[in-house]
Amino acid sequence: MTGTARRGLYYGSVERANGDERRGGGSRAIALVGLAVALVALVAAVYGNAVGVPFQFDDWHVISDNPALRHLGAIPSYFTDIDAFSILPGNRDYRPVFLVSMAIAWWLGDGAPLPFHLMSIALHAGNVILLLAIVRRILADGDPRRRRAATWAAGLGAALFAVHPLATQPVVYVSAQSVALAAFFYLLSFWLFLVAHDRARVSGWPRWLCSGGSWLAYFVALLSKAIAISLPLNLLIWDILLGPRDETPAKPSMKDRLVTVVRALPKHLPYWGVSLLFMAIRASVFGAARFGGDEHIRPALDHYLTQTKAIVLLYLKLAIFPVGLNVDRDYAVVTSPVAGPMLLAFAVIAVIAALLVMNRRRRALVFWSLWFPVGLLLTSYGVILRQIVNEHRVYISLAGFCAVVAVLVYLARERWPARSTIITAVMIVVIASFTVLTNQRNRVWATDLSLWQNAAAGGGTWRAHMNYGRALRAEGRLDEAIAPLEKAVRMHPVAYAHINLGLAYIDQGRTEAGLDHMQQATVLFPTPEILLHYGRSLQHLGRFPEAEEQMRAALEKQPDSLRGRDYLGAMLHGRGRSAEALEHLRRLAELDPGRAGLADRIRTAERAAGLEALREQRYAEAIARLDESVGRAPNDTELLFSLGFAHQQAGDRPAAIEAYDRLRVVDNRHRQGTFNLAFALLQGDTRAEWERSVELFGVVLEIDPDYVESYVRLASAYWKLGDEEQGRRHDRAYLDRGRHPELRRRASERLGSDR
Repeated sequence: MTGTARRGLYYGSVERANGDERRGGGSRAIALVGLAVALVALVAAVYGNAVGVPFQFDDWHVISDNPALRHLGAIPSYFTDIDAFSILPGNRDYRPVFLVSMAIAWWLGDGAPLPFHLMSIALHAGNVILLLAIVRRILADGDPRRRRAATWAAGLGAALFAVHPLATQPVVYVSAQSVALAAFFYLLSFWLFLVAHDRARVSGWPRWLCSGGSWLAYFVALLSKAIAISLPLNLLIWDILLGPRDETPAKPSMKDRLVTVVRALPKHLPYWGVSLLFMAIRASVFGAARFGGDEHIRPALDHYLTQTKAIVLLYLKLAIFPVGLNVDRDYAVVTSPVAGPMLLAFAVIAVIAALLVMNRRRRALVFWSLWFPVGLLLTSYGVILRQIVNEHRVYISLAGFCAVVAVLVYLARERWPARSTIITAVMIVVIASFTVLTNQRNRVWATDLSLWQNAAAGGGTWRAHMNYGRALRAEGRLDEAIAPLEKAVRMHPVAYAHINLGLAYIDQGRTEAGLDHMQQATVLFPTPEILLHYGRSLQHLGRFPEAEEQMRAALEKQPDSLRGRDYLGAMLHGRGRSAEALEHLRRLAELDPGRAGLADRIRTAERAAGLEALREQRYAEAIARLDESVGRAPNDTELLFSLGFAHQQAGDRPAAIEAYDRLRVVDNRHRQGTFNLAFALLQGDTRAEWERSVELFGVVLEIDPDYVESYVRLASAYWKLGDEEQGRRHDRAYLDRGRHPELRRRASERLGSDR
């Protein structure tokens, strides 16, 4: 490299091979594609048993009950409305691209979990391939002679990332897909940056296109989840340690280093600009310039000490020994820098720092080692989050850890080339072991009960114990559920712990104790969900006015609550107030059009509302509702009869006749419908109507000879037709059998002295 020194795995120059640099390029490309396919197959195999995992943990308020995901037309609102992220105000965040992926998955599967899991697995496979490409490029450092060894080492590192159990949560837990999605665009942006600015550019793409694509990918990563904001720092570290430099001294002074940083700044400024743009947009949507942290959760110093301990003694430990994973770990807060765990953490940091200084010439090793803590900067130090630790936060850092392993494998092979087979065998054993662990971890996520039993048994938070008790209650194991629920209340007596314990007590028959806990929950945190749980319990206890009050209070706070509309609509319908129920069920259909069984429920409520209006003699309303119901169920004889009767009572004889005629087309043996049609015709003014009335009253008597009112009505028809003989005969028949005073009087008057 004329006039240029490069700094790759080691500090100093690397001689490029000349002449036949492209020799064997085709076979290398085929081998690389084959390796990529094998890695994708490995991801598919290790996560094959995760595609049936149901929605878990926070999925209910982000996905299952979130009406914002039900319509693709709502996608633009994700970028401007913070309420679209979750139905829980305290859990809302700005991740519009993640919501787009959720809406598409919902649309593809009509709410089934399968498309969500396939998308997560595909994202993880994409991240594995990107890590392969990035590590291979950095290890090869533009030297064709290194490519084979670099591909081998990068492939082993990528395979480790593919099967690492610590990646399980972002892949299997749907709400954590935002991490995998952000990581995909994070790594894509990094790779495009390398293509654009590394001198060893093998792509024919224009530099401006790669740079622009990198900026865009970074912005999309931020819109997926804000954890991607660490990328500009990683890019700067790469440039300082591994980037190409012209005329770099063999042993740079501090001044040389500063010059290097200053010269590198122009190509990094766009990334910092994208960061500022994202923060401005996010602050505008949130209404406040914040990332969502809360300094009042715990003192800042305690938080920073605890996170430092977590990075070293938890996250790094799990990266090396991924056993004892927990979806909701209870992690102790450190309050003193001289506490035992902190001293141990500082000692580990000192050892790692010393090792990196000793190996400072191995720039790739230093870079990827720094990647691990840099990836955790935002969630560890940038904001103070309520949940102290969470395994899915490590996903981007885990990619760096696996890259460190790849670099160590590469260096080991370089130092001991004769032992490369042994090194490969050791890595295969580790990868196989991790595959088994990940497969087992997937099974833990398979059911609500197995997930929370594992979390509670492994030192979980109050929430883990609460959810374990809730899962036991759902399984009908009520006596077992009480203990973990009571423990959750003791650990942290918050509203959700009280509400779940209250529900269990009520199921157990301890009604007063249960209602007491539920009332405490509504005082502590009167969210729509809490109010709805309380309302449902009151409903089951038969305290309907109080139940309705709680449900309406919930809907007042959150008008688009799917559960609120569902619960209140069902209760009102069951209480004979179907017209009111329809308002809620129809709104539910607008919010969640694909909900199973909802169309049938609406039809049932419409029918009931029409019949209720008819019973209460609100004929105009009854006609409108019944007509709508008949339009949906044209062969429903009860609806047709009721519609005819409503028209008849409203005085619209032609409409009544039309409805009864439609009824007889469906069922010509419908006794009451035939009688009412005959009666409506009898009230007409034409001979044809009276003749048809005679015919139909005769049909009624064929159907039911004991329907004696037909005799007197039939007599009336004959008298109108002038057939006195038949009129008298049927009047006498009614007087022999009928008991209605008014009808007997009419028959007697017509018969006169012959009675």
